[in-house]
Amino acid sequence: YNPLTEQIILFPTSVQNVVWTKDPHEGNSRDESITFSSQEGVNINSDIGLGFHIEAKMALHLYLRFRKNDLADLADTYVRNAVREGFSIEASQMPVQEIYGSGKGKLVVNVQKRLQDQLGKDGFVIDQLTINGALRLPENVATAINRAMEATQLSIQAENRVRQVKAEAEQAITAAHGAAEAAR
Repeated sequence: YNPLTEQIILFPTSVQNVVWTKDPHEGNSRDESITFSSQEGVNINSDIGLGFHIEAKMALHLYLRFRKNDLADLADTYVRNAVREGFSIEASQMPVQEIYGSGKGKLVVNVQKRLQDQLGKDGFVIDQLTINGALRLPENVATAINRAMEATQLSIQAENRVRQVKAEAEQAITAAHGAAEAAR
């Protein structure tokens, strides 16, 4: 090593955690949350957390490509754009009600796989991707989804009441049939 002609650049390979959030008290003071659209074109806003690290053998490649050894800066530019694109592509193939409900986990898994495929070529290893907190939807859409879920719950309750009434009626018939048999 010759300090006059060579330079040592330290490149962190430990796990890095970033959060892109709307909350000014967490992370940055400005809104860094990520917005993406559903299949119907409904805008969904969310706080996203990402944990990643760099494969040690790929650090040189990553440095030569971006000429940066500040992973926080890389995370807020290159990686954030990849996350935004991943959520946009994957969410655009799902209905809003699915994203808001049981499909949220599927969305995260699909985006994480997409990120690993895209960023893995540069040495990024995605350790964890999360949607932090509740998804933020336009008020009218959230109200409509909540009403639909409420109607589904009421429907299930009504079906359960019908089953209960049928079961009680069958019990009464069986009891009456048993009493008639005993009387004979």
